[in-house]
Amino acid sequence: MSCSQIDVSAIEMAFELLDRGETVSLKARGKSMWPFIKDGDQVSIGPLVGPPTPGQVVLVPNDDFGQLHRVIAGPVDGKVHIRGDALYRPDGWISITRVAGRLISQKRNGRRIPVRSGPNTVFAATVLGRLRRLASRIRMGRFRVG
Repeated sequence: MSCSQIDVSAIEMAFELLDRGETVSLKARGKSMWPFIKDGDQVSIGPLVGPPTPGQVVLVPNDDFGQLHRVIAGPVDGKVHIRGDALYRPDGWISITRVAGRLISQKRNGRRIPVRSGPNTVFAATVLGRLRRLASRIRMGRFRVG
């Protein structure tokens, strides 16, 4: 996915504001956090308060922009394991120092929806993500029984 220079500048500004303790509001893009965060949801990201815990959705940098993904394990030795809810493979272990902020609220179609977090959410996200991938394989004709 390529980003425009405006997008890159905006995410750099968001990281700087979070580093100063401010809250930022962004529009979520992509499908990696389906079904808990959908493309176009308005999300508010606040500074990290203490180490991230399993179930929390955190903002971390990647090559061109930031990504919101869920902590699935940790912290261990100053690192957390993160993954997009709809993704099969985790992003891997990242240093807590790279975590820019945490999801504090979200709106979909102008309506506030609850932020899901905690260990049970990790389990639910894993199951729903696998079901989504299975449904996709069935639609594309890549699934056979027997």
